[in-house]
Amino acid sequence: MLCFALLISKMFFSFFPDAVLLGIGIGLIPPLMLTFLTDSSNKKKYGENIGQYNVMTAISAAIGPEIANLLFNYSIKFLLFIWLGGCFILLISNGLIAKHYSFQNSNSNSSVINFIKAKSSIVPLLLLATISITYGTIIGYLPIYFERISVSIGLFYLFFWMAYTLAQFITRIKGTKSSYAVIIILMTFSLALVSFQNNFFCLYSAGFIYGLCYGSIFKSYYSQMALIKDERQKNNGYGIVGLMSYVGVGLAQVFTYPFMKLPIQYVFVLSAIYTLPFLLVFAFTKVKIWHGGSAG
Repeated sequence: MLCFALLISKMFFSFFPDAVLLGIGIGLIPPLMLTFLTDSSNKKKYGENIGQYNVMTAISAAIGPEIANLLFNYSIKFLLFIWLGGCFILLISNGLIAKHYSFQNSNSNSSVINFIKAKSSIVPLLLLATISITYGTIIGYLPIYFERISVSIGLFYLFFWMAYTLAQFITRIKGTKSSYAVIIILMTFSLALVSFQNNFFCLYSAGFIYGLCYGSIFKSYYSQMALIKDERQKNNGYGIVGLMSYVGVGLAQVFTYPFMKLPIQYVFVLSAIYTLPFLLVFAFTKVKIWHGGSAG
């Protein structure tokens, strides 16, 4: 209700607390949903449930902005009431789920620090943040670049989300050094295509390759979190994965600022620089990626 009241306000400053509240909601819901979908009673369906969750996320992200734009052009009040109605439906449905669900096999020693000690080194979390910097760069600068060269950003995102969805149907994406190294290399290649090629085929192929890699990363990370037996630590795990992703996207413009004196097309491949040190870490160190999951 507070979000709704702030949105209909004509005072510009009211949008800032609204953005904070919206961010809190976005940060809270996915970890809880993923924890429920990978409950200990659903062990045989971990991969399937995670895949379906990511597919629905991809579909919503792909068509949501266009639907919102159509509703906005029709009536902003109608859009806000639709949003409010959706919030009430979500609240009721989550209440019904929570009524039949509680954290099982949980102990009091389930802090974020204990999660990191129990499940992962800091390496995969930092890797996700740097990969998210490249995604934030695409969100922030690709529409500007594509407008300059008269390329459809909508088609790029279509191929991106198609590939992201396709990645969810891959039976198993191993959380190993070699798997993540391949993903880094393919992502860097796709960003190089964006930076050094301007024909439609190469640019849309880049969107497909990048989407396949980005979807694979999240499928892998969520699958690793699903293996955690303690439900509270599992919820922490999903929350940390989301946090590192949002941090990377949010700070993308900070990390790409040193490259902004160059032509804008080069910022995409240069944003991948932050992922490349992990290739050296994977090749020349014995650091373990996940504890109690896939082999490093």
